[in-house]
This record gives sequence, structure tokens and C-alpha cells, in this order.
Amino acid sequence: MNREQDLIGVLRITPGAAAPQNLSSSRRDWAMRMGQGQDAAHLPGLMASLFNLCGQSHRLCSRMAVAAAQGVQDIHGAAAALQLETASEHVRRICLDWPRAAGTSEQAATLAAQATLSLKHSPLLKAPEATPSFWAAMRTWLEVSCLHMPAGDWLAAWCASPEAWLQSWSRQHKGWLPSLLVQARRSLAAHVCLRQDLALRPHAQVDDLCAWAKTWQDHSHFVLQPHWQGRFAHTGTWSRLNQNTSHALTPWLLMGYRVAELIRLCLPDARAHSGQHWLSLGAANLGAGQGVAWVEMARGLLVHQVSLDTEQRVTQLQVVAPTEWNFHPQGVVASVLAQMPPDADASTLGWLMTAFDPCVPFEVHVSKQEAPHA
Repeated sequence: MNREQDLIGVLRITPGAAAPQNLSSSRRDWAMRMGQGQDAAHLPGLMASLFNLCGQSHRLCSRMAVAAAQGVQDIHGAAAALQLETASEHVRRICLDWPRAAGTSEQAATLAAQATLSLKHSPLLKAPEATPSFWAAMRTWLEVSCLHMPAGDWLAAWCASPEAWLQSWSRQHKGWLPSLLVQARRSLAAHVCLRQDLALRPHAQVDDLCAWAKTWQDHSHFVLQPHWQGRFAHTGTWSRLNQNTSHALTPWLLMGYRVAELIRLCLPDARAHSGQHWLSLGAANLGAGQGVAWVEMARGLLVHQVSLDTEQRVTQLQVVAPTEWNFHPQGVVASVLAQMPPDADASTLGWLMTAFDPCVPFEVHVSKQEAPHA
């Protein structure tokens, strides 16, 4: 492990081995180490720098948690900022990470070049501001460069039958994005469905989330291996409060959820459907000098909890990020890895990790099978 990996952490996966031995993480709780003793006013900026992937979502969540601890509400402009940050992150992951998962073949290199060219033409690279004209330009970019059809029509077909539509659309069109999804399906189609009851939604009831947050206020280890009501949940674009996920969830379909959410974020505002009204966020006071905040960010549900002393300095800080849910040693990815053969090919593993999107790199280790006795 190099110095950079030592700082940011790395996931170690072992296909074919049983959970929890098949997945481990060297991630550390840097938030508490760096945040304790800081002036509350400086904490949001520090969190944005510490978690530079989705940094603005961490800044926003930290800002709301600090305000809640101070007994005030600070959500001005929050929905618009979250919408822009999340859309930007989806575009980066789709255009940069998905082609990388396709491998190093000549076809993969061609798709990667097309995706990079598409990204260069994205309005997101031109100092974006969340104005109606910007989102109109984003819809046009999506329709021309990615979807090859009207964005609203794509989303309507997806909502009617997600898996059938994703299969049909990706087979009908020859662009770089449908071609990548065809490749991903070849690797991921055979793998298990996710349990619907383990989709993480503690923020459905604010009182429940506050009660839950109080149970881990003084447990620093919780942020690295979290649980909800004693269970190891999963979180992502498929577990939004406004999302109906009554159908089967597969790792491949999770990639379709990311495309669908990018479309939703670019469409005009509609309550519980699109624009600023799609993602959920909020904050609550937990007592004197204590606050909790949550945002539905690109990778899933993010929660910040902070405690302040009378001089407005941080005494306790917990940040529970999506990666710790999905890559829990007894979580959803560990469950999939356990059902894979020990010699699972690199393409399958790459697409699996891409579908769940960890914010840290990963290493693959081969399971050591005991030789049979004579």
C-alpha cells in the first residue's frame, strides 16, 4: 500500500470467500481526527477538502449539521446546490469510470474516447450555474450525446418497466453509453438480486433518524461499520425516498438508476419527481449543541452529526458515508462476492465495483482454497 492509499484507504475484495472475510477496508475516521477542536464556522470547508469526491455535498451536510447544533436552520440554496453537485458527479462517473470498467480492448478504448469527447462537450465544464437555461442545455447534451432520444421519453419508459426498458434501449442504440451498458450486463446479469427491505431510508421519519443518531453519538467505530436497526443496509440512487423500487434490483440495474437520476436532475422541477425536488435533505437539533444533517448525494445517503461546546468548537463529529454501507464486511457487496467463483474475471469484478461506486480504490485478492486430503 502506497502513502496515498494509506491516507484515503483501500478496499480489499476476495471473490469466492465467505463474508465477512471477503471484504475489508483500510478507511480511517479522518473526520473526527481532523474536525475535533475546530471552530464550527470552519468545519464545512474542512469537510469539503477532506472528502474531495462529492466535496460540495459534504460541505452542505456539514453546514446544515452545524446550524442544527446551534439551534437554527440553514438550508438556503441547499436543494439547488445538491442538485448541481449530484448531477456533476453522475456525469463524471458515467463518462470516466464506466469506460474504465470496460477493460483495455480496442473496442473499450474506442468507447472511452467517445465518452471523453462527450464529456468535453458537457455544459458542466463551462462554470455551471443552476439556472433554467443551464439545465435546458444539459437536457440537450444528454439527448444528443448519451440517450439518442428525448430525455422525458427515456425516463417515462424507464419508470414503466426499468429492466425491460434498459435492455431494449441499450440494444437498439449504438452510442457509447448503451454499448457500455450492454457490456456491463454480460458481466453482471447472472448475479443475485438485492434485498428490497435493506434499502437504507432512516430519513423517512425524522424522529426515527434522530433516535438512531443518538445511539451512535459516542461510538467512533460506528462510522466505519454502520448498521440500521441491526441490519447491514445498502444505499444509492435506487434507495431515494422518492424512488419506487418495487421490482427486483440487480447490480446491473443499479447502473440504470444512475442514468435515470441524471435525467431527473436535468428535467424541470416537479415535486417528488425531478429537478430540485428529487433529492431529499434535512437537519435536526438533537439537544444543546448537538445537530444531525442528511443529504441524498450521488453515492447514496450521507449523514453528518456534530457536537459543539459553548465556545462553538467541535467536540464530537461523526460522518457516515455511503461507501461504508455498501462495502460493509457483511453488506451487499460482500454477499455478492461470496457467491462468485474464486477465479471471477477482472471484468465482472470491475463492473460490480463500478455499479456500487466506492469512493476509494480496491484491490483483488485470490481466495486460497485448501487442497483436498488424500
